[in-house]
Amino acid sequence: MNLIGDEKGQGSAEYLLLLGGVIVVAIIALVVYQSYFRPTSISYDQDVEIIRNGSEGSDTPPDDSNPPSLP
Repeated sequence: MNLIGDEKGQGSAEYLLLLGGVIVVAIIALVVYQSYFRPTSISYDQDVEIIRNGSEGSDTPPDDSNPPSLP
């Protein structure tokens, strides 16, 4: 048996390494962006109400002294 020149299974091993790399990248992305996947305490109805109230025109300009903080 000549194991050095044998290339059977090489393609499968490369596909498995590629798949493993994709999985590692996906896990890293989930860890970095985990705050976007957490459920919030706000419901759909409350979110729609906030959007509706925020889009209505008002005579007073918005208060920019306290900008919203990011999660």
